[in-house]
Amino acid sequence: MAIVELEGRRCLVAPYGTVSWVLNARAAGKVILRRRCTTRAYAVRELASVEAGPVLKRYASFPAPTRSAFQATKDSSVEDFIAEAGRHPVFELTPLDCDDPWSTL
Repeated sequence: MAIVELEGRRCLVAPYGTVSWVLNARAAGKVILRRRCTTRAYAVRELASVEAGPVLKRYASFPAPTRSAFQATKDSSVEDFIAEAGRHPVFELTPLDCDDPWSTL
């Protein structure tokens, strides 16, 4: 899982497909993220393939240990990543619990 910022939006990428937190996020419409003793709640909206493609392309440019299972490479077109979006859910994050939740992420 990784947070990707693109065009002013913060998105959460599930690189391993439909794991339990993805199912929970879809059902509840929110996620709770913990990092460095900080807990934040976010409303989530799952992005359609066309919206997720550019986010996945940016994610693929991250160092290799943080990404997995892409058939497309960082040099592939956005259309190649759109085709893979079904296996790699992407959620847009909207803060629920404070004015500046990104200060600690």
